Amino acid sequence: MNRASQQRQRGVALLVVLILLVLMSVLAARISQQFTRNLQKIQFQLGQQTLRWNSDAAVQLAISRLGDDLADGKKPSSLDQLWAQPMNVKTEEYQLDSQVFDAQTCFNVNSLLAADNSTTSPLPGEKAMTQKVVEYLMTSAGINSTTAETLFNELTVYLGIDSGSDNSKASAATEAFKALQPPRVPAKQMMYSISELKLLPGFPVESYARLSKLLCALPNTKTKVNINSLTEQQAPLLSGLFLGELTVDDASQLISKRPDSGWETVEAFRAQLEKQFPVKGKEASADSYMTVNSNFFTVYTTGRTDNLTLRFVDNLYLDEETREASRWLHRYRTIE
Repeated sequence: MNRASQQRQRGVALLVVLILLVLMSVLAARISQQFTRNLQKIQFQLGQQTLRWNSDAAVQLAISRLGDDLADGKKPSSLDQLWAQPMNVKTEEYQLDSQVFDAQTCFNVNSLLAADNSTTSPLPGEKAMTQKVVEYLMTSAGINSTTAETLFNELTVYLGIDSGSDNSKASAATEAFKALQPPRVPAKQMMYSISELKLLPGFPVESYARLSKLLCALPNTKTKVNINSLTEQQAPLLSGLFLGELTVDDASQLISKRPDSGWETVEAFRAQLEKQFPVKGKEASADSYMTVNSNFFTVYTTGRTDNLTLRFVDNLYLDEETREASRWLHRYRTIE
């Protein structure tokens, strides 16, 4: 074998070795990437599970606090009680921030399903008190009165409420659902989330942020706004219960001068109202929508690790008879 042939063979061998080195490098890189992804996945799962376990512990603590603070059904709830205080936990592995809010600081749209929607029977051609309040709250959120009336009719159709003998407005609302693209039909059942308002054909989505702070969807057919849990920012709701007779500024002043431990009764609230604003607040029907204690609460929890943030929302119900709190709905989502 001559020298030229040997050099060619060595060149081919070297080329094969280089190709093998390249293949091995690519394979090693892929193995390393796969290992890194698996490690990140495991860390994500461990972080997620850690936050879920500890958020559940926060909910159980909230349930315990509610049971202790509101064991006496006749005792009013107030924002200075332990259940309303924030819960914060920080360790080397995670941080958890939790807060319980009274869920009865809004007007429950499912109360429209009640057999008697007003304290007094309206005269022919007159709107029921419940309709007046809902439409007033809609206008408070920036919706014009004509649209508010249309939305109320669509809402009653969506809930499946019988409109009685005069069903022309109900028919128009039903046709509005059919005219959507794609066509829809009303749910004809209780709302599970106030976000379902966006499904109404005439609903202006830009008003949702404001209206969702005034209206809510609780799993019963009553509206009982806890006046002891309202903040000054929620004064528009209290004003709405009086159909604006008590202005937002008046309501804000009234809330700011509320006793630290809350009003003992609705009558005590009325006494302060008459003392501060003697010629206002004459709308007696508002009393049927007010209470000084609650049965529904919401726990908002945010959990964080180095590479993960989760948001949890838990809805609690405090039984009127046993005074025991329990969770009836749990939701969570990944923020980061």
